[in-house]
Amino acid sequence: MSKIVYWALFGVMAVLSACSANMSGPPPQAGGPVSNLDAEPFYYYDRETKKPIWLSLDEIALFPDPSAGDRADFNRLAHSVHTRATIEPMPSLVMVRMPEPMTRQALAEALRSLDGAEGIRRASPVFYQSRARVRSAWLIPTGNLIVQFPPDTAESRIAELEREFRLERLEAFSFAPNTFLEAATDALASIRAANLLQETGAAVFAHPDWLRAMATRPESR
Repeated sequence: MSKIVYWALFGVMAVLSACSANMSGPPPQAGGPVSNLDAEPFYYYDRETKKPIWLSLDEIALFPDPSAGDRADFNRLAHSVHTRATIEPMPSLVMVRMPEPMTRQALAEALRSLDGAEGIRRASPVFYQSRARVRSAWLIPTGNLIVQFPPDTAESRIAELEREFRLERLEAFSFAPNTFLEAATDALASIRAANLLQETGAAVFAHPDWLRAMATRPESR
């Protein structure tokens, strides 16, 4: 085989190898395989910036109800979702991890079954800020959202929007007028409500109240 033919074949193989690597996506990173993240990203707004987030299909965060004491049986709750699920207690929540990814529908059903179970204040999905799925990049919606309405918005209009989006006002912040911590009906509803309030122009800004990986409490506190 001539040197010209050899190097031509070598070049073709290199191109095919690169294409194969690109099609397979980035390699798994610490914290779990990329395939365990939903392929279709969700999003939220950080002021005017739209940011994608990826849903974990094998994790659920359980926020204990402080008034329930030790009544929550986290192992039993985890096993009600998957018989081989494991739990990891953290400072403000308990992470439930499944041995394999679920479908988005199955995950939604699991969240509904766990939300408000005995000893549980909230069952929330887990999101990652990148496809790499590193532990330092996760975000967990608490079920609340922070909303600032335009300063000239009448109280009656704010109350109307709260009814429309099924929000419960928890707190009024003093750093800006018409700025509130609102509770949604569930964690995913807090993301949807924040996005709609932002996109319709009903709010100056609206974003979910996140629990971040390196924090021990929601960022609004």
